[in-house]
Amino acid sequence: PYAAGPDQIAMTRLAASMAGFEEVSICTEPEAACYAHELDRVSQLNRALVYDQGGGTTDVALLHCKDGYFERKAGKGHPHLGGLDWDQQIIDVVSERYRDRTGRDIREARSVMLKSGPAAEAAKIELSEFDTAPIQVTRATLDFETGDMVDLNEMIDRAEFEDRCAQLMAESRQLIDDVLREAGRQKEAVDQVVLVGGMTRVPMVRMMLEQYFGLDRMSTKANPDHAVAIG
Repeated sequence: PYAAGPDQIAMTRLAASMAGFEEVSICTEPEAACYAHELDRVSQLNRALVYDQGGGTTDVALLHCKDGYFERKAGKGHPHLGGLDWDQQIIDVVSERYRDRTGRDIREARSVMLKSGPAAEAAKIELSEFDTAPIQVTRATLDFETGDMVDLNEMIDRAEFEDRCAQLMAESRQLIDDVLREAGRQKEAVDQVVLVGGMTRVPMVRMMLEQYFGLDRMSTKANPDHAVAIG
């Protein structure tokens, strides 16, 4: 991982040695993603920005390519900014609607929250392709003492979803600003933007990056879910 510390790197080396590997070099996830996109073979490439947004974290790194190797110039990460935070916005919408109707807060019911997470994620994925999506939770225990159960069946549209997630997008964009500032570069200095992580499939995330850097600089050669492993 980009943010791996000295102890973690040392343990990686130890594990590789115990497995019988000869260490050639330690490759970070941003470097691996660049190799998956075959950017080491692009003759005119100089700088690549890797935007890695997964389920729980977001990492942004600026790399310099020279003679087929990548050197990290700047990086920034947020350990609590990822797909789960987008999911939580959907859960909050459903919870607020239920509270408005009944006066009860389902966020206090652990069983309902456990089932709401996967339902919210499914709705988020569907909103990547459609304008509306259902959020369905069936037979969740609202109160273990009384045995009250609840079924939730709500609809959310993409506009409401994106409005609720606007602050998350602002925080994501700030990471890019911080990395470029750390490197002393303007966005025009970035030749390619590498997309890593399932969240880069979400339209509002992709649109933010395209508006920031331009569509022509988006590298889409590798599956964002597999890019690090392939690299």
